[in-house]
Amino acid sequence: MNATATLAPHSLEAEISVLGQCLQDAEAARVAAERLRVSDFFQDRHAEIFGAIQSLVTQGEPVNPLSIYRELVKRGKAQEVGSAYLVELVDRVPTAANIAQHCRFLREDAAKRQLGDLCTKAAAKVKTEGADLAGLVADVRRQLDAITPVEAGRPFLVRAADLKAEPVSFTVHGLLPTGMLALLSGRDKRGKTLFAQEIVRAVLRGEALFGRFPTQRGPVVAAFLDDPPSLTLDRLTALGIRDHPDLYLVDPLAFEGDAMRFLDQLEAEATKVCPALLVIDSFYQLVPPGRDSGNDQARMAPLMARLNRLAGGTGPAVEVVAHDNKSGMDVAGSHVIRAAAKCIKRLTLPRGAETEDPDEAPATPRRILTVESKFAAATSWALEIRDVGDWRCYGSPQDLRASDTLSAIQVFLAGGGSGTTEEIAEKVKRRREDVERAVTVLLEKGEAVSGTRKPKGKGRPATVYKGREFPSEFPSGELDGTENPQQEALEFPRFGGTGEFPSRVSPPRGRDRGGNSSEALKEVEL
Repeated sequence: MNATATLAPHSLEAEISVLGQCLQDAEAARVAAERLRVSDFFQDRHAEIFGAIQSLVTQGEPVNPLSIYRELVKRGKAQEVGSAYLVELVDRVPTAANIAQHCRFLREDAAKRQLGDLCTKAAAKVKTEGADLAGLVADVRRQLDAITPVEAGRPFLVRAADLKAEPVSFTVHGLLPTGMLALLSGRDKRGKTLFAQEIVRAVLRGEALFGRFPTQRGPVVAAFLDDPPSLTLDRLTALGIRDHPDLYLVDPLAFEGDAMRFLDQLEAEATKVCPALLVIDSFYQLVPPGRDSGNDQARMAPLMARLNRLAGGTGPAVEVVAHDNKSGMDVAGSHVIRAAAKCIKRLTLPRGAETEDPDEAPATPRRILTVESKFAAATSWALEIRDVGDWRCYGSPQDLRASDTLSAIQVFLAGGGSGTTEEIAEKVKRRREDVERAVTVLLEKGEAVSGTRKPKGKGRPATVYKGREFPSEFPSGELDGTENPQQEALEFPRFGGTGEFPSRVSPPRGRDRGGNSSEALKEVEL
C-alpha cells in the first residue's frame, strides 16, 4: 500500500469481501474477473491475490486457497501474502451473495483515486514554466474518459431506443480504434515492427501517420519483446523519440514467459500513465506453451479474452504484432485470434514479389497494407519502406500502378519512342487501359502529341503518340497534323516522393462490407 495515499478513497472491507466470495464460489470468481482489474485493489496484498484469481479463471482452473497459493508461488508472492491469510479470507465472508455490489464499490473507489491522481499531476504540470496548455487540456480530457467505473444494477434487457453507447473513435484514423484490440500481421522481414514504431512516433507527437492518417496524441506504452533492447533503442533514437517523456517501455528481460501474469502487470502499470496507445511485439511470445497450441481454440480463447480486457480496462488502442500463416494469406493460429480483433492490418509484398523462401529478404521496398475493420469496408494502401523512420504512402495500389505507368511512358516518349496505345503498352509492359489513361494525361499536360498513321494497305488510320520534343514524322507513316483528339478526360494522379497525396480508395471488387474476413486478404498487383 502506498504510504502517500493512505487518505485515498478505499474500502478494505469491500476488498476482503470480494476476495472471500471468489474463494467460495466459482461464479463469483468469474464475475469479479470480468468486472475488476488488479489496479482496482488498494492494498498490494489483495491485488496480488486477485491477480492470481484472474489468471486461474482465464485458464479455466479451479479457484480455491490451494490453487491460489500455488499460483502465488509461481509469481514469487506466496511469502508476501501467506497461506494463513487465504484461509482467513474464506472464514471472514459468510456468503457469496453480493459480489456484483462489492465489485461496484471497488471500481468506484479506484476511479476516485485515479481522478485524484489525475488532478494532482495536472496541477503540477500547470505550474511548470512553458507548459503546453492546449496539450494539457487534451490529455486531461482523454484521461478523464478512461476513468469509467462499472455501474451496478444495469438492466439486462432494455429498449433499443434507450440503450446508450459511446461512439467509435480512433487513435489512428481508420487503423486503430480506441479502447479496442487490433492486430498487425505479416511474414518475417515485412517491416511489422518498424511500422508499429512509426505508429508510436505519430501518436506521441500527435502527427498524421505518413502524413495521411490523423492521430490522437498521448502517452505510449510499448513492449518490444521480440528484438534485442539495443536494436529497439537504436531505432527509437533514429525516430527521434527515445527521450520523449511520454514513451514508456517494458524491459524485455522482465518478461519470463507467463503471459497472463505479464498482462496483469502490464495493465496495472499502464493504468498509472493512461496511455493512448499500447503496443505488444510479438504475439507468439504470449501463446501458451505446447505443440500447436496457437491453433487450439480452447487454449487461445482465454488469451484473446485477456487481451480484449486489457484494451477495455486501460482505455487505449492495443496493437499486437502477429505473424502470418505459412501460406502468407492470413493471420496464423486459431480463428478466435482473428475473431477477437476489431481491426486487422496485414503487410504483404506486391503480387509477383513473393519468393519461394519466406525467410528470404524481399527484393522490393514496396509493401501493401491491407486493412480490415469491423467498422468499414476493407481497404488497401501502397507503401514503401526506405529506412528506419523513412516510409512513403502512395495512396491506393491502383494509384501507385497508375503513377508507375505514367512514369514509364514519359521515359519511353522522352527517348524518342512512339506508337499506338497497344504498341506502347507492349513496349513498357503495362496494361493497355492504364496506358490509355496515362496518354490522355500527357496530352492534356502538353508532354505528348497525337496524330494518325496511314496504313500501308487497306484499313483505318491508327492514332499514334510521341513526345512533343520529337516533331519528326512517325516511323511507319505520317501525321495529319491533328493534336489532342477528343477523348474522355481522366484524372490521373502523378506521385512524387512525399507520400502526401489524395487517395482514391476502392474496396476489393465484389465487397462493400465491414468485418474481418480472410477473403479480403489478396495480393495486390502494382
